[in-house]
Amino acid sequence: MEALIRVVNRIQDAFSGIGIDEMKAIDLPQIVVVGAQSAGKSSVLESIVGQDFLPRGGGMVTRRPLVLQLIHLDDKTRKRYGFQTTDKQFGRFSHTGDKIYSNFDEIRDEIKNETDRSTESKKVTIDSDPIRLTIFSEIVTDLTLVDLPGLIKVPLPDQPVDIEDQIKTLVLNFIENSNSVILAVTPAYEDMANMEALKLARQVDPDGQRTIAVFTKFDRVEDGVNAREMLSGGIIKVKLGIIAVINRAPSEVTNNKTIADARKDEQDFFANKYPDIADQHGTKVLSQRLNKLINGFVQAYSATLSGNVEDFDIGDNDDDEFMGGARISQHIFQNAFAQSLFSVDALGDLDVKTIVAAIRSASGLIPPLSVPAKAFQRLVKRQIKRMISPCIDCVGLVNDELQRCVRSCNDNIMDELMKYPQVYENMVNIASEFVRKTAESTEEDVKFVVNIQVAYIDCTHPAFSQEKEALLQKHSSAKSENTGDGSQKQAASPGKLNFREAIKARLNQESQSCGPDEKNDPEKPSVRELENVEMMKCLVSKYFSLVQEVVYDTVPKAIVHSLVAHTREKLNQHLLAELYTPAMTKGFDILEEAKEITEKRTKSLAMSRALKEATKCLDGVCHNI
Repeated sequence: MEALIRVVNRIQDAFSGIGIDEMKAIDLPQIVVVGAQSAGKSSVLESIVGQDFLPRGGGMVTRRPLVLQLIHLDDKTRKRYGFQTTDKQFGRFSHTGDKIYSNFDEIRDEIKNETDRSTESKKVTIDSDPIRLTIFSEIVTDLTLVDLPGLIKVPLPDQPVDIEDQIKTLVLNFIENSNSVILAVTPAYEDMANMEALKLARQVDPDGQRTIAVFTKFDRVEDGVNAREMLSGGIIKVKLGIIAVINRAPSEVTNNKTIADARKDEQDFFANKYPDIADQHGTKVLSQRLNKLINGFVQAYSATLSGNVEDFDIGDNDDDEFMGGARISQHIFQNAFAQSLFSVDALGDLDVKTIVAAIRSASGLIPPLSVPAKAFQRLVKRQIKRMISPCIDCVGLVNDELQRCVRSCNDNIMDELMKYPQVYENMVNIASEFVRKTAESTEEDVKFVVNIQVAYIDCTHPAFSQEKEALLQKHSSAKSENTGDGSQKQAASPGKLNFREAIKARLNQESQSCGPDEKNDPEKPSVRELENVEMMKCLVSKYFSLVQEVVYDTVPKAIVHSLVAHTREKLNQHLLAELYTPAMTKGFDILEEAKEITEKRTKSLAMSRALKEATKCLDGVCHNI
């Protein structure tokens, strides 16, 4: 496993030449150190390494990420790297090649100088481009840690007003990696509500599955504070544990107290004050715990490492999202259109007064004995026209989907054309306008589908004829029953009213609630008219449902024929005819390459070199293990 960690380290080296955004495509396991300014991050790192090597001072000292790789130095390591030096500890930067730094003061100076060079040239306060430092030592275990700028709340006068947001964004870019361990460093004496490192960690790791809390300056915890509860996890919920450490005070650093002496004092402090848990805390325990954690993350990650590298250029595809024909068929036609069409109420906006007026108008001077055919046709045509709106909406949804296909086709298939932005823009505009105009003509086609149903009401349709005959028979039976003796009817059906009597009862009830003028209202429907109204509703509903089924079947076919198939067959020819017209090429060279292409090509070449180097590292995994 130690060998595999070193392979991961070499892959990180291979990707050191690309930007942080590209680096996120290969989520390598690493430990990210997060904490507020003056929380003790630098002291923790130096204590793990066993050397003073990080810049110190007031204000913001860490202004670039520092990717710190620790490699245990033994004879095998010396031989693998070809080291001639006999030093027991030394460092090497990726930006200085094979130069070895045996003096850790020089390492500190180089970190500061490289930070200044980068931030000054870019004219920024903080820079997301990491400094990569590898330290070989006989007293370290194999680890990769990332030290980040300390979180702040109030910017200094010489700092940008948004420096707090800049730092948080930079930190989040690193800890969002699901393969990273978050080392949240917090002073032990700080109030729980102000622990910025833990608050930020919870944003990307709410359950604390990959967060380990480190309480620094534990010797400064006031008496009376329940320190054991803090360390037990009763207050801070993190799954990877809580470890307390003791930092060197600023005066001790000034007086050159060695890290070895500080580690001894740390062990004595826990042994004397917390003897029962002394073996669970301290810098040595922290280093061992981190090594164990990163081993687990690397082991889980190694199964997919090769796949991630080889599949890098496939791109992001959401297989769960329907697009194009699949979306039109399954989402638009079978779902959205069906729901919209069948939600149209057959009797919507059709009240008793409207139906009675239609029946009276169709009957003329002679009151009808049954439902007039003209009244039925007039009413059912009116209702069928209400289907036009969902049909037009369906055309709009298909148009939107085709417009999306136009844009995504250029993104996914015509990558070469993206080099020429004017060609790309012209093609999108021409195709989009073609689809829009085709959709407009398709709207007329679907209106035609509905209007032909309005033009001819087929009362001889078998399903409708059967329903109509059944209703007429029921209506006739109701009238026949009402010609007999009332007592016999009641004896035959005790406690129940027939169809005609139900309407009479309704009229009586309305009559009792009406004034004298309303009782004599000639517009008020009679019992016979109310019977015909109920029959008319049944007939309209039945015929309307039959037409709904026809429209549901026909409209999608019309849309596919007039819009989808027409676009597929004619768009290519239309593009060729329109793309190079004088109006499209006037005033510019449409084949002028985009300025961003050069930068993109440079990044792609760097990524290609990094991937090749990573592949070489992976090829040697089995041999190294």
